[in-house]
Amino acid sequence: MNTSEYSDSQPPFLCRFPAQLTTPLLLSSPHSGHFYPREFTELSQYDTEMLQNFEDPFVDEIYSFAQKTGISYINANYARAYVDLNRAPDSFDNLLFKDNINLNPCLNTKNGYGVIPRLIATDMPIYKEKLTIAEAHNRINSIYMPYHDAISDELARIKTKFGKAILIDCHSMPQKALGKDDIDIIIGDCFGASISPLLSDSLLAKFSSQGLKVRKNHIYSGGYITKTYGKPKDNIHAIQIEINRKLYMLPDKYAKSPGFDRVCQLVSNIITSFLQEI
Repeated sequence: MNTSEYSDSQPPFLCRFPAQLTTPLLLSSPHSGHFYPREFTELSQYDTEMLQNFEDPFVDEIYSFAQKTGISYINANYARAYVDLNRAPDSFDNLLFKDNINLNPCLNTKNGYGVIPRLIATDMPIYKEKLTIAEAHNRINSIYMPYHDAISDELARIKTKFGKAILIDCHSMPQKALGKDDIDIIIGDCFGASISPLLSDSLLAKFSSQGLKVRKNHIYSGGYITKTYGKPKDNIHAIQIEINRKLYMLPDKYAKSPGFDRVCQLVSNIITSFLQEI
């Protein structure tokens, strides 16, 4: 596993992969990283307080129960604004680079949210000036690829032991993205393509049984990680969980609300119950 050294002494990710596997589950949190390299902040138009709005705040803490239960767990170290681990590695935004790279990016990339994001929100470009494609490749090779190599290796190790592997990709969503829609949890299974329906339905039912408003796939059906690693025919299943930040954060602040501990316990109970069932 490549954990390259950086001038800022930060590995690309943190992981808790138990020596002896006891569950077929891997939790991934690709957007909870909150390290901002000095050279990046010097290029950015915004301070880290503003850039933090692009993170999945505290999601790594919500799922930290994994280290006590023997569940394999990996989370990003570097901030999503620096490199987005939940995008294709070649989803470069032509408008961001000095070089003419002649790509035909996906919709997310065209909207400014590629593997090297151009925006943190509509009409909020991150950088003071364009980047070189060499800088993008450096981030891909040093941070992105080690994260995905670790996921691939751990899923293979889990499947070897249990005959199957399940990946849960852990995210949060801002209420403003939902508008007036009062949804607590969105389960994304790529419209049934990334996981067995029995597993997907079981997870949805467990969240619903706790009085939460839950639905599948709208507006988040699953990102690159879910789509890439979810191969039910090969007994590798992947699903995305989006938690509404209103459940655990103060409105318009990068701070936990009094409901944070309850959400942590609730998620821990649901995942534990899910594992017992499968």
